[in-house]
Amino acid sequence: MKKTFWSFLVLSLFALSHISAQTTSSGEIYHKVQKLNVLANVLYLAAHPDDENTRLISYFSNEVHADTYYLSLTRGDGGQNLIGTESGPLLGALRTQELLAARNIDGGNQCFTRANDFGFSKTADETINIWDEDVVKQDIVSAVRRIKPDIIINRFDHDSNGKTHGHHTASASLSYELFDKYDDPGYFPASVDKYGIWKPSSLFFNTSWWFYGGKDKFDAADKSDLYSLDIGVYYPILGISNNEISALSRSQHKCQGFGSTGTRGTELEYLKFLKGQKPSNREDILGDFDFSWTRVKSGDAIGKKIKSLLEGFDFVNPQNNVNSLIDIARSIEALDEGFWKRKKLNEIHEIILDCLGMYINAYTDVEFCSPGDSISFTSELIQRMGSGVNLQSIHVGEKTSNLDSTMTNNQVIKIYSNIQISENQHFTSPYWINEKQSLGLYHVDDLSLVGEPESRPAVAIEYVFNYDGYQFNCIKSLKYKFNDPERGEVNWDFAVLPPANLKILNEVSIFGSEKKQKIGVEVKANRDIDHAMLTLPITKGWKISPQKFSIENLKKSVPQFFSFELTAPDKDEILELKPYLTLADGSVCDQSLVRIDYDHIPRQLVLLPAIAKAVSISINKMGHNIAYIMGAGDNIPECLTQIGYNVTLMDVNQLSREVLRKYDAVVVGIRAYNKHEELKYKQDILLDYVKEGGNLIIQYNTNRGLTVDNLGPYPFELSRDRVTVEDSPVSFVNSTHELLNYPNKITKSDFEGWVQERGLYFPANVDEHYEKVLTFQDPGETELDNGIIACQYGKGRYIYSSLSWFRELPAGVPGAYRLFANLLSWGKHDRP
Repeated sequence: MKKTFWSFLVLSLFALSHISAQTTSSGEIYHKVQKLNVLANVLYLAAHPDDENTRLISYFSNEVHADTYYLSLTRGDGGQNLIGTESGPLLGALRTQELLAARNIDGGNQCFTRANDFGFSKTADETINIWDEDVVKQDIVSAVRRIKPDIIINRFDHDSNGKTHGHHTASASLSYELFDKYDDPGYFPASVDKYGIWKPSSLFFNTSWWFYGGKDKFDAADKSDLYSLDIGVYYPILGISNNEISALSRSQHKCQGFGSTGTRGTELEYLKFLKGQKPSNREDILGDFDFSWTRVKSGDAIGKKIKSLLEGFDFVNPQNNVNSLIDIARSIEALDEGFWKRKKLNEIHEIILDCLGMYINAYTDVEFCSPGDSISFTSELIQRMGSGVNLQSIHVGEKTSNLDSTMTNNQVIKIYSNIQISENQHFTSPYWINEKQSLGLYHVDDLSLVGEPESRPAVAIEYVFNYDGYQFNCIKSLKYKFNDPERGEVNWDFAVLPPANLKILNEVSIFGSEKKQKIGVEVKANRDIDHAMLTLPITKGWKISPQKFSIENLKKSVPQFFSFELTAPDKDEILELKPYLTLADGSVCDQSLVRIDYDHIPRQLVLLPAIAKAVSISINKMGHNIAYIMGAGDNIPECLTQIGYNVTLMDVNQLSREVLRKYDAVVVGIRAYNKHEELKYKQDILLDYVKEGGNLIIQYNTNRGLTVDNLGPYPFELSRDRVTVEDSPVSFVNSTHELLNYPNKITKSDFEGWVQERGLYFPANVDEHYEKVLTFQDPGETELDNGIIACQYGKGRYIYSSLSWFRELPAGVPGAYRLFANLLSWGKHDRP
């Protein structure tokens, strides 16, 4: 087997490594053969996960039969999370898998750049500057030269700077600028050496009513410069329509709340021509191109053979198609080396295995090991249609097992093997977060991985087959297979982890009035460890006891807990806590292991630096018992517990006047009024709680999908206004207001060290009953004074705050804690 073909298969495996071993129906096989006879590539380009138009991706993949790619410049780290508490890089890992789940449904492929989603940006100029323009350009150019798209479609308008999310405009403007440079051999020559140059035919903008400000405006607009596609087609071979596939795909973006209802029937998508070769047919943008096998030298005969196979395809006994497929495969192998030869050989080998009903799974009964360990695994294979296949060999790393075993129809073959994991084996974790990232960019040491959706599998097994003298292979990643009581058989990717993982039990430890606290550290071994030393270094001014723990006989997967007593200085100071476990051989473990496990995506293991914060701050508070109504998911309850509050997580359905009376304050989590339909029946109870003397604090919601009309006792609306610069200047509307003075004196220094942003979805059209206390201003923009609006209502007090507490408190920002304590304490003493 030639090395180039092996490399191509390994790269293809990345995007499929999360899919359980399975066989394919006859209709799906026929669909693949149709695709085999089309030599076309399409690239769809945007900024984030969930920006893509799944209707178009599905259309080009399933109707046109083109290889269709979605290039998302970022992985969506800066967004919010509606299904859990993952944020930052963890959210990016989750959203990456949601994109792969979407592509597995709509038939597309997924790729990325190294750009980091640093949060909302108001201009493309700011975005490109933070991203590191040259690096992102290099990644886009490399992706295009590797994929070789015939057309590129931008999701956003390149000429909309300042009108929408800066990331959106930046993605389009970079694509527009680079369109004329992909075929320049002097432009990023390193990717030319690797992939060659390429010239896409056309560049389009996928416009819609949204860009016109409404459906009515779009219906009335002149569309003479637009090209239309009817994407509402039905696929009888698949038994589903394009829009139904699209809805299923779109609904995989669950952490963003993008569940979609499928539609049926004719529906038009519009493309605006931007650059390149202008199509002559407004209803068929690809009609001017020949995407048959004639675009490959000596390929015409191959196209005729595939056409003949399609005309006589045997659906009932798909194994009867194998001889024709082998003949086509031999013809493809006879072609000169090139892009389409490698791609189509990969496709046809998969189709041959499908027609034979081949099931292949390589699995082990252990979830993970560490470098240097030896593991055993089982290869299970069965050919369920036809006969005549010979399993020649199995290759794992440098080890080859020659078998020369003829497979019998519908008879399971199990082969038991052992493998020694290399001491230099990479750990299982998303490759793009292995190194510390900058604000706008991920840093990747292994440049061969750039653009790939996932890391390489921990262990890949190559199976080599022979059928009637024709040799071909298949590669599977090793799985950890087990039975789940609810889900049945589960196949997770086998993992290679460090010898041990560490975790500080509290991500942020707040040292307020109590300057001495216990810092708990969990040590969990991933192999048996005879001896190790645990340390937690500190800086001058802090004290720790003991200095270290000598640990004996750590057992695999059995956590052990150790407690350091940390004493903070009297002054305000932030200490980074980073534990180290030194093994007998001198190697050091210093990473934490995070599991991301949701039913709609494969389980993910993420290794991050085992870092936490100790924050010494001067903070006072009033009140004690807090009821917290969780919204989209955040860590604020744990943060409030850190400063001494007794926090009760309150189910919306439990809300009653009697229950709420015992709480000093009620806090409503982020986007709760977007998520909980039941709140529209409980809002009167919350407002009555205020009226009777309670203190209600509501955090930000979006203006889309609110479940109530009256967020507060007096009217206000929600805008899309944001303050995105985390160190934007702050001023006090009323410096004598109690919220700025009791029990903590708030100064401008309390707004130093904020992360990602000040706030989002600020209120607008605020009733005069509300008081305003703070003003923020992004550079070059008008002041926003509605970050906190507050009023007295009856005997109690109501606060709505659009400040990003869900980011600032978990980040350990001292001033954010002091100000939030003031919100909770409002009215707990007589005003001066």
